[in-house]
Amino acid sequence: MSDDSFGYDYDDNDGYGDDGDDGDIEIENTFYEAEDKKNTNPKEALEGFESVIMLEENKDDKQWTFKALLSIILIKCKQEMYEGLESNVSQILKTMDKVSKNDANDAINEILEVMLGLKDEEKSQASIEKILDFLKEKNYE
Repeated sequence: MSDDSFGYDYDDNDGYGDDGDDGDIEIENTFYEAEDKKNTNPKEALEGFESVIMLEENKDDKQWTFKALLSIILIKCKQEMYEGLESNVSQILKTMDKVSKNDANDAINEILEVMLGLKDEEKSQASIEKILDFLKEKNYE
């Protein structure tokens, strides 16, 4: 009997391989490679997280972009690398509706906590105000 005599349509690749997930796998792998470098080579980690954002740019799902932006913000704050920080905060706020409310709240708390600990209060003030405005606008608790 042939495979189709029972009405089944078998796939040649047994469900693995070229089913459109290769891009998703690349994004995930790039994220975790960058994550591994966070403590040992922050600059290289930042480049990896930027790559994640670029790879996910044309996708509707932004979970990896959200995670990458959070990591970028935390690294920049811990390394006192303020260039582009305010822009990164704006970007992550735009992705908040693409993740669960719990993930968004956790990220906001983590960002605020690290920013409140910065030595240069002037650098963090604009970003903190952006976050507070966002919270007011979205009626977050």
